[in-house]
Amino acid sequence: MTPEELELEVMAHRYLYYVECTPVLSDYDYDVLERKAMEVLPSISPVHQPGSDSPKSYSDEVIRRAHKLRYPWREQ
Repeated sequence: MTPEELELEVMAHRYLYYVECTPVLSDYDYDVLERKAMEVLPSISPVHQPGSDSPKSYSDEVIRRAHKLRYPWREQ
């Protein structure tokens, strides 16, 4: 997974957790993913910021990825 893909994945999982209140990963699995992202991404990455429950905090790309994670059987 590239750093950009890793950032997108973390942010999509944050969106599901904070905005939709429907996490698809266990807390442990999310923590492992987030730690890995924080190790490889620069400090300006949103991964290094606290999560937000405001949908406006997330890009359309993040929201599309989140919906693919939540509804993998649907065509997006």
